[in-house]
Amino acid sequence: MKYIFSVIMFSALSLGAIFVGCGANDSRRPNPKPDPFPNTVGSWWVYERIDSLTMVTDTLTVIVTDTLFTCERGVANLWRFLSPRQFMDGGLVRKANDTIVTCISGNGEQFILPFISNVGWRSQLNNSGDTSTVDSIVTASLTAGVFEGVAFISRNVRLGFEGGGGRNFTAIAPNVGIIKRTAINWGADGGGTIDTAVWDSWTLLDYTIVDTTAK
Repeated sequence: MKYIFSVIMFSALSLGAIFVGCGANDSRRPNPKPDPFPNTVGSWWVYERIDSLTMVTDTLTVIVTDTLFTCERGVANLWRFLSPRQFMDGGLVRKANDTIVTCISGNGEQFILPFISNVGWRSQLNNSGDTSTVDSIVTASLTAGVFEGVAFISRNVRLGFEGGGGRNFTAIAPNVGIIKRTAINWGADGGGTIDTAVWDSWTLLDYTIVDTTAK
């Protein structure tokens, strides 16, 4: 795991030791709570990506580039997606109180904190009626590292009145964010018969989280 600190000082937590300076006892300071979904400007993630349309494995880089202020939805951070073989739309991520809203390539998803195993919620986005559930919280091992307290979240997607739909599977690690994501969408012919199905899968390879709380 890699961090970029806003000033040149490391916390006792990151070094595994306690330092005393300026007459203050750092051991008395409370440990910072893990950020369930980092969204700081300058943070980036590199994923191995596979999509069913091409079945080609390549990389996808996601960078938080800016903070936007909007009248209707408050403050959101802008995500840029960089893919070597195809154009991908950017996205917005907004965190407010206990709610995280992501919009990845036009696909809005809502997450409710805290993540608790077997607890779910119904999306309030555009009255979609989508439902999500935290299936489990476990330790996950990937190329990017070993991550503890990972929430595996499944989402049932209602796409349209003709019978289409989808399923999203997202693994979120504290202080890291999305470490794995699979989105499956299918269309239907209006009579309930599925006629198309596409999927897109991301697996984390590397990342850097900008820490703006270090002092």
